Amino acid sequence: MSRPYPAAPGAPWRPAPRLREGSWRALGVLCLVLLSVALGRDVAAWDGDQEMGGVLLGVAAALACAVIVAIGPVACLAAIGGLAAAGLLPVLSRAGGVDLTLADLFYVGVVGGWALQSLRDRASAAMARPAPSPVPQLPALLFLAFAGLTLWHVRAVDPGEFGDSLVSWLRLVQTASLAWLAAATIRTKRDLSVVLGAVAVGGVVAVALALEAAVSSGGNPLVERYAASLNANALGLVSGLLLVLAMFAGVSRRAGPRLLLGAAGAVGLFLAKSVGAFVATGLAVAVGASLTGRGGQLQRASRGLVAVAIAAVVVFGLVQFLRPTSAPTDSGFRESSASQRIIVGAAGLEVFVRNPVIGAGWRRSDSPAVIGDPEIASVLRARFPDAKHDFFPDVNPTSVHNAYVQILADLGLVGFALFAAALASIGLGVARVLRRVRGTAVWPHAWCASLGLILIMLWLNDNPLYGGQVETIILALLVGLLAAAGRRPPRAEAPAR
Repeated sequence: MSRPYPAAPGAPWRPAPRLREGSWRALGVLCLVLLSVALGRDVAAWDGDQEMGGVLLGVAAALACAVIVAIGPVACLAAIGGLAAAGLLPVLSRAGGVDLTLADLFYVGVVGGWALQSLRDRASAAMARPAPSPVPQLPALLFLAFAGLTLWHVRAVDPGEFGDSLVSWLRLVQTASLAWLAAATIRTKRDLSVVLGAVAVGGVVAVALALEAAVSSGGNPLVERYAASLNANALGLVSGLLLVLAMFAGVSRRAGPRLLLGAAGAVGLFLAKSVGAFVATGLAVAVGASLTGRGGQLQRASRGLVAVAIAAVVVFGLVQFLRPTSAPTDSGFRESSASQRIIVGAAGLEVFVRNPVIGAGWRRSDSPAVIGDPEIASVLRARFPDAKHDFFPDVNPTSVHNAYVQILADLGLVGFALFAAALASIGLGVARVLRRVRGTAVWPHAWCASLGLILIMLWLNDNPLYGGQVETIILALLVGLLAAAGRRPPRAEAPAR
């Protein structure tokens, strides 16, 4: 049985309190009795109408939730990360404009498991009080709170968009809460491995599905982009994360699993042909390669410059070979998606100029009435006279495709300042975690999670920021994983090589 981290550096090892097997059995029997009584009452009153189907569905849902809670919060976190990385998030139902996915079912399991775990901890006098999290939470909470406050502005100026903006904000808050839940429930090195391993397995599944789609299509893999369960850009992100895990032993130090992850990551990047993923992966790997190993600051700086230069050459070569039209100097650049992203990014900046303080309101920058405003369209056409007609957002409304431009447009200077403060506080917290766990067995997990954060934050230059997406789910899990590792660093472990 894996032992939990001490509650604070230097605290003695203590076994994790667990409910006895008999307690679990009694709880399960009680649930079944209550469900049977409820079902029996409805069966006795049933007169042949269709309500019986809803009762049976409710019983099945209650049983499913009970089982999911029983498997534990870490397993549920791993399921969420794995399903997100694989792109297997089918919509189970729709309630009040909210698409409830399979991940939401496991989210209930995380919350329920955390609640049970908290009750057990309070009941155990031997359990030490957890140490404060090394990753500050207040700046991120302030950013989320301000984004929520802008919903009042959305409701006042555009009531038709209020519902979508509210649902989007709630999904973002729910996704961000995964970081806190992960930090509160992950307690052992095995827990870290389970969550990261599930994300890795999900990424391999996504790549395998994309490869199967490429083979069955009969197209030219050197030219065409392929994806299956994920879109091409998200597949590139997940594939880059697989390369990071393979190169820096984030899941296993054995050669076999690392070769599998590395091969899957390379194949996924080749199939996706995402320029944003190429750049983000190259820089994340360069940072990892330059800072891994011994040496003084000058030696690390020299290695960093060499690694960045090599990464730049490799990325430039890949883009020229696989996506030549994405280069502005290419004759086909006018027809490429990169050209459209520049146009909609400029549209986002125009939205910000018109709403510089608090922005247009959360999620309004991709509203046709905002990004497709005729005044903005005329400015864009004057700035990009040779661009394709279909690329302008008044013709084909879309998002600004850049998280940082999106935050400026939606939340203005106030929201962007809060977002920057949240990123800075997380960065400082991650640095504290890395110093604390250096030389321990969880160092590879923490190091790969840190590089994964760099990868995602760079990748967001090419994509919007919304909750419930693969990038934000994995981002929240990585932050929570790092906070958990830094809160309970293990002692007397063999140093990582």
